[in-house]
Amino acid sequence: MSDSEKPHPLNAPGGFYVVNECCTACDVPNSTAPELFAYDREMHCYVKRQPENKAELDKAILVTAYAELECVRYRGSDPDTIRRIAETGNAHLCDSPEAENIEPVFRNHVTFRCPNRFDLSAKLLAREFKQWLIDDAHEYLKYSFMPITPRANHVEFTFAWAKDQFHTVNFSDIDDGSIWHVFQSEDEKIGSRSVSRSLHDWLTGDPKISRVRWYSESEWTNSTGWKELPW
Repeated sequence: MSDSEKPHPLNAPGGFYVVNECCTACDVPNSTAPELFAYDREMHCYVKRQPENKAELDKAILVTAYAELECVRYRGSDPDTIRRIAETGNAHLCDSPEAENIEPVFRNHVTFRCPNRFDLSAKLLAREFKQWLIDDAHEYLKYSFMPITPRANHVEFTFAWAKDQFHTVNFSDIDDGSIWHVFQSEDEKIGSRSVSRSLHDWLTGDPKISRVRWYSESEWTNSTGWKELPW
């Protein structure tokens, strides 16, 4: 660990830590995992408690991926946690040198079930995701939308939250609507992982949706497995 990565003195003992004199009070740690992070008197965040279960670990890893200035790091030795952080493209946020040998993984396909929704169509799903984005917008987050467009085998929905950085999400059904499939381009660009996160938050926030499964392009093409989360 270099001098620039010294932990904040209030960090709880354990794997995750906040680098001292790094925080800009972006509030990503506290808004994502308030049970794990807190602010000191100078509004500098720190780890008040280490994750104690899978759900909390998922949140801690998500924080490492999205916190500004990359102030949240991992100094532990759990190989699965190291792998997951490295797969988000943040191997440099692990103190362990083992992370350097792990390639990033971009999960751009997701499938799910929505039983007892006989009214569903790919176009309706695209509309529901668009409405979720509209409801998610706030003073500092504004979306732009292109028209929802039917294609030969799917429905296309394109949106952006930064000027000229549009992302296209495609909706289709599998097995006559028993399973729904949403995917974006396999070519990752700035913001692509945020699209996957938004899709995941939308899907898991709907109690009618179940069996959410995420795949990278290789996992989807080769049927080599899936993950519960895109990160």
